[in-house]
Amino acid sequence: MPKRGTQQDLRNFEAMSLRLEPFGVVNAELLFSNMKIGSRARN
Repeated sequence: MPKRGTQQDLRNFEAMSLRLEPFGVVNAELLFSNMKIGSRARN
């Protein structure tokens, strides 16, 4: 039975990761564009 519980946790984690992944990509893009804008403003 514990084995089945861990499999369920893994499935939940995978579903959560898939849901959160797009947010991570968007955050990375925003951060990168902010850094580019910042370096352009300093020059």
